[in-house]
Amino acid sequence: MNVHDVETRIRTTLLAVAETTDRMPQAPPVTVVEPDEPELHARPKVRAIVLAAVSVVVLCLVGSVAVVATDRERIALDARAALDVPRAEWRTTAAPLLAPTWLPPNLHLYEMTSAPAHVFPSSSDMKVQLFGRAPRSGDRVATGFALGILKAKGIAIEGTTVRVRGRDARVDHEAGGVTFLSWIASDEVEMSATSRGIALDRVIATINALRPRSTQPLDGFDPASASAGLRLLGESLADGKSRGTSDLRYAPALNAFDLGLTEFIVRTTTAGSNAEYLAARVSGVPAGDAAVEVDSFAEVSNGDSGTTRAPIVRMFWSDGRSIEIQGGFGIKDLPTLRRIARSAQPFDSAGVERLRTGVDQRIATLGLWASATVDGFVLELRGDTRPLAVCLRLASRPPACAPLQGQAGPGLGDVLIGDQWIVFAAQEAAPPRFDVDGKTISARRTETRGWHLALAALGANAMEVDVSGGTSVGRPR
Repeated sequence: MNVHDVETRIRTTLLAVAETTDRMPQAPPVTVVEPDEPELHARPKVRAIVLAAVSVVVLCLVGSVAVVATDRERIALDARAALDVPRAEWRTTAAPLLAPTWLPPNLHLYEMTSAPAHVFPSSSDMKVQLFGRAPRSGDRVATGFALGILKAKGIAIEGTTVRVRGRDARVDHEAGGVTFLSWIASDEVEMSATSRGIALDRVIATINALRPRSTQPLDGFDPASASAGLRLLGESLADGKSRGTSDLRYAPALNAFDLGLTEFIVRTTTAGSNAEYLAARVSGVPAGDAAVEVDSFAEVSNGDSGTTRAPIVRMFWSDGRSIEIQGGFGIKDLPTLRRIARSAQPFDSAGVERLRTGVDQRIATLGLWASATVDGFVLELRGDTRPLAVCLRLASRPPACAPLQGQAGPGLGDVLIGDQWIVFAAQEAAPPRFDVDGKTISARRTETRGWHLALAALGANAMEVDVSGGTSVGRPR
């Protein structure tokens, strides 16, 4: 979303890595393969929030054509420049970070990443206006509705429908007397309304009578045109802020048996729009500390292990902070997830680094399965009887690691070192492919013990990358 110019660096060979390589267990010899230009071909682009191995997979299909990226997205790997950046300043997720301070026994953090940019829109892409009868400050709105306006994402209008502002709108009746409407207002805009304590026909009549403030839909509606008794209680600001969102994944262990069995997943936001908070004041319940809680359930996939009905606890604050705890195959009770969510505290840069170091150390204790050196960076496969994680090491510094997302991968790791966003991946079946905004990035590749490894450095214009049409991560912010 944010576009910055970046100077293309000259790739250099790092001689200092020899010292590290000499001390490491020697893997079979490998050959670095020069990147090939990918064929132009039509294919469906699969973007995913992968939460398997520690992750659950949610897929969204978007048609696109693969093309070769320019240096606006890719820059040259520069290990020498990376050595100038202290290890404590390597970043894989945003800081400050909202994270749990209480965990059930025998559970550990195994992955920290920045969520893909497309998962949450910026505040300039969405608007929420809250209409209703005024409750006490911070209390649930017992009578009213939250009207959401969002740049079109392609929702499906199916099932039970009614007419709203001349368009077909889907109707969903949810627990607690909440009704949800969604409709396509135009080619550019989608709208929704979450209501409680007010008849559906009155909600529709009120929305139909609202007058736009301007010709720009995201400016919202004139509050004076609302029905009597339903005044504007609050609205989000389109200030252009992007949400600093991170994913944290927890499991009891990382081994071949448990790969894909997630106990729970945390998605946190420390900055951004208060739009979801306003909507939650209708659909949720007060949760203390001026927060609002919304509970739900979802069918989720856990790698190759099938699906389960997982509880989800979300908490929102008026300043744009939020935390979402999604249960997995182990934790399925709402009270435990609520306790995890309510223990969340902000971590500053030093605290985030301690969490990150713990993740990397936990993975690095796994046996060295194979390694290869590419342009001064050492790529490692860590595991027991088979690879379970991929790590990036530079000289004698501690590695940055990421678990595989299945028995054959892929595994996608990333780290921001200075102005180089370095992405690295491992996959058994075929060489990993990096895509940025539908463009395939040429990468440095190698193969060892039947596994394919890939490495690339991305410039400031790249905000999201996925590997082989699957796992996605966002640029650390």
